[in-house]
Amino acid sequence: MTQSLDTSEIGRGGSQAGGGDETTADQVVRFLRRNPEFLLVQPDLLHELAPPPRWTGDTVVDFQRFMVDVLRGEIDGLRDCTSAVIETSRTNQSVQAQTHAAALSLLAASDMDQLIRIIDEDLPVVLGVDAATLAFEPLPAIDAAVTTICRLEAGEVDHLLGVGRRTRLIERLGTDGVLFVEAGPPVRSAALVRLTLGGSDAQGILALGALEEGLFRPDQGTDLLEFLARIVEVCLQRLLPDPR
Repeated sequence: MTQSLDTSEIGRGGSQAGGGDETTADQVVRFLRRNPEFLLVQPDLLHELAPPPRWTGDTVVDFQRFMVDVLRGEIDGLRDCTSAVIETSRTNQSVQAQTHAAALSLLAASDMDQLIRIIDEDLPVVLGVDAATLAFEPLPAIDAAVTTICRLEAGEVDHLLGVGRRTRLIERLGTDGVLFVEAGPPVRSAALVRLTLGGSDAQGILALGALEEGLFRPDQGTDLLEFLARIVEVCLQRLLPDPR
């Protein structure tokens, strides 16, 4: 809220001192005495003032101490900001390391059964989530190669992800929990990424789930999730004799 200040003293009497409009020191003093809260509503001005030596006494304002306190507050704010940036960087590095470890595990699969087992059993441990699953719309090559896979109806990938979307992070999982029917306790948050196989129109999903609501959020990055999906696609192309 803007405070109304009495500025009638400013500029008054300048012509008597020589015809100019310069504000005199006496006018400034009178102005500040009439407006004792001026520096409270204009605290930034303290940064531009030369502080007086430190005085003692109950009625003397210690500008130097006040400015030091302001600067200390700014330093504390910068320190908190720096700590947050460092913590975020550490978290990102940890997630990146987990994703790379998961990719190496996937690439080590020698057949489809092992790949599915790695996705179902190893990825949750490596990535620190509670469930992981592979789901595909009808595809003869996959239908013939594996039985332990989540089956989707044609067009269901677009329904779950959205037409044209590659990823979806779900903070609170509702009816889309169909992907985790075999996961045991109800999954409450999920990360979904589209899978496509070259040479076919089949669509699939790599889904990660968490029992904790809000673990995945729409404002999070999806670069590492997409990278992991590309690794799964490479493995499928290698392990399936005919993806059409």
